[in-house]
Amino acid sequence: MAAVFFKVHPDESGSSAARNILFVIINFICVYGMLKRPAWFIYCFLLLLVQQFYSHGSGLIDGWNEIGKMDWLSLIVVLILPVIMFFLVKDLKDKKHTQ
Repeated sequence: MAAVFFKVHPDESGSSAARNILFVIINFICVYGMLKRPAWFIYCFLLLLVQQFYSHGSGLIDGWNEIGKMDWLSLIVVLILPVIMFFLVKDLKDKKHTQ
């Protein structure tokens, strides 16, 4: 939901309006998926996890190697998303066992 608070136009980082709108849509899908937990959401979240690992993981490594600075936001994303994925998988398995 953080994307809602940002302007939807190109910014200093070069993000386009389309990219920001896509970010808002992905946030809404994640909010819906976390609240309702449909079976298909786990696949959407897996795609997001892979994309975030590529984006934040490479940014984390590049930042450390090029300027020797830790990108704390990227580190948090890389550490937290697998935990969320674990609990989504666990929840899906628990639902299958109780049915």
